[in-house]
Amino acid sequence: MITVTAYGEQYQGDRVSMGAGSLTLYRGDEVVAAFGGVTDFSGFVIKEGTKKVSLLDMMRDSKLEEVNAAAQQTIYAGIDVETSKGEEHFSLTGEDQTNIQNLMLQIQAGQSNALYHADGNLCRAFSPTEVMTLATAATAHKTFHLTYCNHLRQYIKGIEDYGEMKAIQYGMELPPELAASMAALLGV
Repeated sequence: MITVTAYGEQYQGDRVSMGAGSLTLYRGDEVVAAFGGVTDFSGFVIKEGTKKVSLLDMMRDSKLEEVNAAAQQTIYAGIDVETSKGEEHFSLTGEDQTNIQNLMLQIQAGQSNALYHADGNLCRAFSPTEVMTLATAATAHKTFHLTYCNHLRQYIKGIEDYGEMKAIQYGMELPPELAASMAALLGV
């Protein structure tokens, strides 16, 4: 059982979720208490049984989930690639990534072209150069976002301030030492 004490009132439930400036306590699927627009969580106490739970740790866990989801969404959203038909968009869901890898295998096995399609377009024959361009761009896009997400996660793990934690957004500039690490890894 989780007990949340907020503004002098006690609430009980079985799980808590936290977002930027919000805290929700649930019992099963039912919302027991919800607090939004919170700028200072110092007036909140959460206990799981008799053990006090750190709100900063809960907020950290929530931020880590948030940036993981944002990285995945960004990767899946895909890339624009210049092909023989002009600029075309390619989504990069897990299935799309597997399809692109398979295209590369076909070309590496000596096929003169590989059948595929850009988002919303009819299937067509892609030349080996187009497949290589697509695969290289897809790999670079995924590698960048996985590396950025990893560095942002490291930053989040070291934060000890509510305001700083709340300000974290996927895509934000990394602190200088993490930005330098990322640049060194990616060769930029």
